[in-house]
Amino acid sequence: SASSEASAVPPSFGASGTSSEKLDHTPSTASSASTAAPQSNPLLGSSRQQRILISESASALGEKVSALVCARALETPRLRIALTVGMTSRNAYLSVQRGWQRGACDLASCHFYLFDEFYGPPASLSASTANRSNDATVASSASAAFAPLKCSIDSKSAAAPHFYELREDFLASFPMEQIHRPPPLLSPALAASEYREVLRINTLDLAILAIGPGGRVGWIRSLGEDQQFVNVVDLESEPEQQNKNYGACVTMGLSDVMRIKEVILLSVDRNKSRVVRDVLEEVESGHIRSVAAYLIANHPNIWVLLDSAAASELKHKDAGPQAQVYKDFTFLTRSHDLPSNKNVICISPHPDDTSISAGAALALLADRNHVYSCVATTGHHAYIPGADSPAERIKVRELEAANEAHLLGAAVDYLRLPLYDRSGSQYNEDDILLLVEYFRLREPHIIFLPHTADTHPTHRNVLRAVLGALSQLLSANHQEALKQSPAATESTLSIELFMYEGPWSLFPPRGYNTVCSPPSDMFSKKMAAIDAHVSQTGRTPYGKAAEALAVLRASLVPEQDLAGFGEQPPKLEDKVELFYRVVLRTPSDVAKLVTWFDAHQPPQR
Repeated sequence: SASSEASAVPPSFGASGTSSEKLDHTPSTASSASTAAPQSNPLLGSSRQQRILISESASALGEKVSALVCARALETPRLRIALTVGMTSRNAYLSVQRGWQRGACDLASCHFYLFDEFYGPPASLSASTANRSNDATVASSASAAFAPLKCSIDSKSAAAPHFYELREDFLASFPMEQIHRPPPLLSPALAASEYREVLRINTLDLAILAIGPGGRVGWIRSLGEDQQFVNVVDLESEPEQQNKNYGACVTMGLSDVMRIKEVILLSVDRNKSRVVRDVLEEVESGHIRSVAAYLIANHPNIWVLLDSAAASELKHKDAGPQAQVYKDFTFLTRSHDLPSNKNVICISPHPDDTSISAGAALALLADRNHVYSCVATTGHHAYIPGADSPAERIKVRELEAANEAHLLGAAVDYLRLPLYDRSGSQYNEDDILLLVEYFRLREPHIIFLPHTADTHPTHRNVLRAVLGALSQLLSANHQEALKQSPAATESTLSIELFMYEGPWSLFPPRGYNTVCSPPSDMFSKKMAAIDAHVSQTGRTPYGKAAEALAVLRASLVPEQDLAGFGEQPPKLEDKVELFYRVVLRTPSDVAKLVTWFDAHQPPQR
């Protein structure tokens, strides 16, 4: 698969590696007989994600697809996406496109892989394709085999109708190097062989698929061995009117889909309601017959997105069978009991991290608490036009941090940790001791800080130094508690941590347990505080990135994680911040976080 330095721009729309092994428990032949859902698939486990969401309309469903794709593009700019064709998928792509145009994400570096493609007319229309399975003769007959057909198919797209359908709108502005498909001028058998190799060496991140007739997905029609990897489907016996002018289809296989990291499976309109009902009943009963039911029951990370019409015959219309339910969330909103009269510290590795990652939550808490933005480093490595010396850059950045804190209703402290001027921002005991002294001075009840899988070197070293300081504080406090009572098992000190994400280091699924849903005036304070860092926002649009992330989280979190409560999920604002909350009472509590940190592992809900 070729890569390219060329980049796409948001269009103005007008009109995986695979394995050579088969899936466990897959039937050896295509059969309509009932097949029990696999119970020992190696891809299954506690981390498996199966979510069934129902939207009021097809357009609302499209917005959910857009939010998901944009979130993944923020996490992985060079996202590799498998695409199908058809009206269900196309409407979802248009929603993604609108999200791109709004600036919610940047798809310019994404790569796209066609799920399937049609080839040539059937033998009855063109004798030149009668020997299309004979690979030795395909080169000499290619021009005849794929000549324009005398039928209703546009001549330009006769050889590759799915490619041209996608190319006409959604993929119009992407360079060809970022669009991958079965080679159109080979025989179907040779094209399948080449595309199989492409998928073997490229692990796909996301697939956008739809539930088709009988629960099939695209042209994967059964669970048979011959349907596992990229293969050729004979279309001549197919009754569908739209396929009568093509002789074959090269399609990804079931194992190919199972190897894709995340799958979005769509269905809209009332004419799909019976198929959706039957597929989900297969999943509930464990008697798997259809491809869609197999994916829902076995894929390690799948979304099933339905509109209300497609879900109209479901027994469980609230969330679908086996939809995951998550409880034990903490909410930071005006309607919930917020902390009061507490000392709240936000550890900001760079002068602008406070507002970007936690600005709205801090503005909300500042009404009732003493909030401090603790700027851990000077940030003088950043380029600032006109500020040529470190001293000048420090002055600019610390003044901006002071303005940021004022806008959030907070005070500002400058630690100037020495780690920032070491190679790789490496922390040592000097940094830990400075933090211990600072924490003893401020006596924090609540600390905001980066999460354990944050990838930025300065963030990581500041976080590790903070954890070292907290371990020392809790250990010393425990020793004091033992002097008072030899039976004491933990410190009398209790510190509540809120780990934050940022546009550069997002939480994965299940990586957060706290939702801050700030009123619009509080989120406006966050945006104003980000804009206070004039020297940085002119170089990188941090405000736009932070706002886009907040919108994406607000779009997905209510149904992804909160649906299924005994009562209605709390109504969230249209922009939210996410955190992982944990309470520290002993050094062993800190040790758990250090273990996550050392493994580059995010928090686990």
